[in-house]
Amino acid sequence: MSTQEIVTRLAAALQKLEQGQAKAASAAQDFDEARALVGDALQGGMAGPLLGLIDTLRAAAAQASRSGAARDRVQETIHKAQGLGDF
Repeated sequence: MSTQEIVTRLAAALQKLEQGQAKAASAAQDFDEARALVGDALQGGMAGPLLGLIDTLRAAAAQASRSGAARDRVQETIHKAQGLGDF
């Protein structure tokens, strides 16, 4: 496999990672909306456990959307591969 093929595959992986992060950010916003709807629907009821679960899911989605370390490592690997040239 040539260096260019490796770089192409890494670039595709980077794009998928960024798409995943965008979807996770969108999911975090959806959890905010779900929390508001559940809070309104179960006002005065037993909403606590469900709201707690929604908060946990939202926090996980928000964390996934900020996973810059993985993106940085893929970009670093792309730059290293480009520096190697064909082998």
